[in-house]
Amino acid sequence: MIIHIESAIQYDHTKCAFNVTPENVGDTNMVRILAFLAVIFGALMGSLSGHAQELEKVAIKLKWFNQFQFAGYYAAKEKGFYRAEGLDVEIIERDPKLDNVKEVLSGKAQYGVADAGLLLARLQGKPVVLLAQIFQHSPLVFLTLRESGLRTPFDLLGKTVMTESAGDGDAPLNAMILNTLGDLDKVKWKKHSYQFEELIDGRVDAMFAYLSNEPQWYRRRGKEVNIIDPRDYGIDFYGDNLFTGEQEIKDHPARVEKFRRASLKGWKYALQNKEEIVDLILAKYNSQKLTRDHLLFEASETEKIVNPRFVEIGHFEDSRFQKIAGIYTQLGLAKKFAVDPNFYYIAAKPQVTLNAEETAWINNHPKIRVHNETGWPPFNFAKNGIPQGYSIEFMNLVASKVGLEIDYVTGPTWNQFLTMMKRGDLDVMLNIVQTPDRLKYLTYIQQYASNPNTILSRKDTPYASLADLAGKTVAVPRGFYQEEILKRDFPQIKLHLVDDALSGMKAVSFGQADATVGEFAIFNYLIENELMTGLSMSGELKMGAADLDKLWIATRKDLPVLASILNKAMSAVTRDEKQVLISRWIGSNESQQVAPDTTSATETSTSVLFLLSFSIILLLVFGIIGFVLSRLMKDREISTYFGSPGFRIGIMAGLSILVAAVAIMNWLAVTDSKKRAVEAIGEELQIVLDSSIERLNIWVSQKEAFLRQLGRDPELVKITKKLLSVNRERDAL
Repeated sequence: MIIHIESAIQYDHTKCAFNVTPENVGDTNMVRILAFLAVIFGALMGSLSGHAQELEKVAIKLKWFNQFQFAGYYAAKEKGFYRAEGLDVEIIERDPKLDNVKEVLSGKAQYGVADAGLLLARLQGKPVVLLAQIFQHSPLVFLTLRESGLRTPFDLLGKTVMTESAGDGDAPLNAMILNTLGDLDKVKWKKHSYQFEELIDGRVDAMFAYLSNEPQWYRRRGKEVNIIDPRDYGIDFYGDNLFTGEQEIKDHPARVEKFRRASLKGWKYALQNKEEIVDLILAKYNSQKLTRDHLLFEASETEKIVNPRFVEIGHFEDSRFQKIAGIYTQLGLAKKFAVDPNFYYIAAKPQVTLNAEETAWINNHPKIRVHNETGWPPFNFAKNGIPQGYSIEFMNLVASKVGLEIDYVTGPTWNQFLTMMKRGDLDVMLNIVQTPDRLKYLTYIQQYASNPNTILSRKDTPYASLADLAGKTVAVPRGFYQEEILKRDFPQIKLHLVDDALSGMKAVSFGQADATVGEFAIFNYLIENELMTGLSMSGELKMGAADLDKLWIATRKDLPVLASILNKAMSAVTRDEKQVLISRWIGSNESQQVAPDTTSATETSTSVLFLLSFSIILLLVFGIIGFVLSRLMKDREISTYFGSPGFRIGIMAGLSILVAAVAIMNWLAVTDSKKRAVEAIGEELQIVLDSSIERLNIWVSQKEAFLRQLGRDPELVKITKKLLSVNRERDAL
C-alpha cells in the first residue's frame, strides 16, 4: 500500500503542488485524497497534542528540609499526578532565613507548606488561604532527657528551654506553658541553634522538637527522652497544611484546584506505600543524609498525625481553628479571634455581575445598616459588643460578593427593629420569617436557613403539642411571629411576653412559665452554652403555615435596587461556603438543608466546544478536499468521481466519524454526570462522618488530657493514696 501511494502521488517541494500522471487519475483519486486527509488530520492532532503537553510551571515551598514530612508532594511529582493535571512542579526546600508565607505571597512560589501559624498570618491581615489540612495534629513537643526526671511542663519551672522562637511557630508549646505555669517568663527561653547535642551536653534542659523526627535521632545515639506533648494538656493545634494566596486563586482558579487535587492524591499514595516513598526520598530527596530506618520511623509517626483511617486527608474542622485563634489572642499574638471565612479555600467562587444602576447604587451607598440582635444564638447575637452568629457571617459573606460594607445596629428589641424598617432607619433584616403584615413593607430576598420550632419545658412536665398547653402559661419573645400565631389560633394559652429566647428559658426554669415556644437550634445552643439543666425539648413543632420555619433576608420595599444586588450576591454563595458556616454554628445535621450544586457550566461548555470544534474541522477538511479536486481534475472527472463508490464510502466514513463523536461525547457526559452525583452524595456523607469522628476524637483527647493532668498533680496523688489506705467502711470514709 505504501509503494502504491508513493507511485501515485509525487510532491514537488519547489512548487508546493502534487504532480499527477493521467494514467493514475482514475485509480488513485481516493488514495490521494485519503493521504492528503491524513496529512491534514495528523498536523491538526500533532498541534493539539503538542499544546496539551505544555505544562504550567509552578513551585511549592516546603517548611523544612526534605524528609518524609513532605512525602505526599514527592509522590505527586514522581508518580505523575501533577503532570496528569498539566503541571510541572518544582519542590523547594526551606531556607531558614526566609519566611514561607512571604515567599508565596510575593509570587516566588505559588504554593507553600505551613502549620497553624498560617491562621495567625490571616488574623494579622495577610491574604493567605488554606487549601488542605494535612496533619490533623501538631507534631511539636518538648524533649527532655529521660535521666533528667523532667516529665511535665510543671517540671520546667525555672529551666532553660530551647525553642525556635517566642512567636507563632511555637504557639502550642507556649500555650501549654502558659496554661500550666501561668506565665511564659517562668521558664528561661533560648533561641534554637539546631544543635541537638546541646540537650545531651546539658546546655539546655528541654528542646523544641518534632515528634516524628528528633526522638529517633536521640535513640540512635543511645539516649532515651521524655516527650512533653501539648495535647496531653488540652492544647491540640493542627500541624502541616497546604496553602496559597488569594491572588493565585483569583488569577488561576483552575490551576489551584488541579494542584490541590494532585497533592491530596499524592498524600494518599504516599501513606499507602510508605516503603516505596522512603526509597524514593533516599534516591532523590535525601539532602539531610537520613537513614532508611529514620525515614521509616518518620513515616510511621507521620501516618499517626495525618490519621487517614478516621479523617479524610485535607479535612479540617472550623471549630478547632476557632479555638486556635482564641489561643493566639490569649498569647497576645492576635487582636481578633474570629476566623475570616475567606481563610478557607472554596473552589470556583461565582462572580457577581452588576448592571450600571446597581454599581451606581453601591457607589452612592457603600455601607448598609443591618440588624443585630443581642441574644438569638446561634444565628444572630452580640458578645462583648461584637456581632456573631450564622446569620451575621452569612450576611458578611453576601456583602463581600458585591463589595458592600455593613454597619450593624445592636440594642433594639425585635419590635423596635421592625419599626426602624418602617421608618427607613434600617436597611436589612436578618433571620426573618414571612408574615402577611410584614409583606406590606418588606421585600424578601431569599431563604437561607431552616429553623424548626419546638416546645421547651421542665423535664418533669413535658408537652407534646400546643393543644397540651391549653390553660398553661407560655413564654414568648415580644414581636416574634410565634406570639401572633398563639394569640390568633390558641387563645386558651396564657402568654408571658419576654425580651428574648434566653429570658423565656429562664422564665421556665424559675417557674414563671410552664413552657416556652421557639426554634430548636436556638434552645439547643443556649442549653449547651448557658449550662441550663432540668429542661427538655419536644420533637419538631409545626406552627402556622409550613414555611414559617424558613429564615429569610429582607430589605425595605423602597430599596428595589438593593434587593436586586442582594439577590445576586446570595445566588453567588456556594454550597461549600454555606457548609463551612453551618458546621461552625449549627452542626452537620443542617447540611441536608443546603441546596445541591448544579452541573459545572465550565465542564459542559468545554464538551460542547470540543464537539463543535471537531465538526468544524471535518467540514474544513471536506472543503479542502473539494478545493483540491477542483484544481486537480476537470469538471467531467469531478462529476464522475463524486458519483463513484469511493467517494460515497468517504462521505459515509466522515459522517460515521461525526456520529460516533456525538455518541461518545453524550456517553461521556452521562457518565461524568453520574460520577459527579455519586461523588456529591459521598462527600456529604463523608462530611457528616468526618465531623462526628473529629468531634469524638477531640472529646476523647480532652478527657484523656484532663485525666493525665490530674494524675500528674502531686497533691491529688497524695490525697488518692490516703483514700486508698483508708478502711473500706462507711464510717471510715
